[in-house]
Amino acid sequence: MATEDDGTEEDHGAITVTVRPGSYIVGAESEARVRVSDDEITATIIPDISSRGRVTLPEGARLPLTLVLSKHLDGDQTITLPLTRGGTASVFGTYRLSQHNPQVITLPDYNLYCWASRLITCNQIGSLDRGNPDYTLQPSITFHGAELNKRAGNNKLRVGNVLGIEIIEDNTAESNETITLSLGGGEATSLTIKDAPSSVTLSFSLGSYSVREDHTEFQPVLLVDTEPGQDIVVPLVFTDTTATKGEDYVAEDTVTFVANGSTNNSFVIGVLDDTVYEGDETFRVKIDASRLP
Repeated sequence: MATEDDGTEEDHGAITVTVRPGSYIVGAESEARVRVSDDEITATIIPDISSRGRVTLPEGARLPLTLVLSKHLDGDQTITLPLTRGGTASVFGTYRLSQHNPQVITLPDYNLYCWASRLITCNQIGSLDRGNPDYTLQPSITFHGAELNKRAGNNKLRVGNVLGIEIIEDNTAESNETITLSLGGGEATSLTIKDAPSSVTLSFSLGSYSVREDHTEFQPVLLVDTEPGQDIVVPLVFTDTTATKGEDYVAEDTVTFVANGSTNNSFVIGVLDDTVYEGDETFRVKIDASRLP
């Protein structure tokens, strides 16, 4: 008998052949049964042994993943399932190949990694494979049935503590990104990366300002390089040169910029008109870096 590979995932099948009585003698073993193992197997990747669905991970997080096969492997059956990666997050980055090659390094958004195990073999799943610089090889995971079946008393469909995901902290302002992972065409698992606050650049648009005393206020402009949706509190320190705070001008020691997508943000310094002739006076205002987060 020849079995056919039908490309359809289904339960393991069985074939029974029976010798019917006839003009011959039928021995004690008149029936033979053959088990046909279905090799269309998928697997589901779940963040832990109890939950499915969407999970949000902050940058810098590491999370073990559990693999759940759709059916048992027979005997010493070995099967390799392709790993499909999707979503807006990238698993690839640009790396310096040697210390003598001053190449800018762009970190990937995440990386998959395997722990040493006889149960599975990971193939091309990492962010960077030196033997595959063009990333043309299909990532996959091979399951070893003989090793899985040795785990007496355990659920042979579930393989844990062998695969993990690491979210890279890249210090780049970006929207929350998504990751989808599917193994062997099975149910896709969705993860979301919560973007960590990035560094923010602050500077005044001008190094000096001049204002008449009879004006009630003036508005220095701070250039803020930050992502939309992120409020920022800027601490300020005022130093009197010839002007006096509270007599010649008034100002708050902090200013809050509400995120609106703008990079040009102004704040108010009040000017006091005192009717006393004092000549031109000056004071300094600077960003208090010691109080920035």
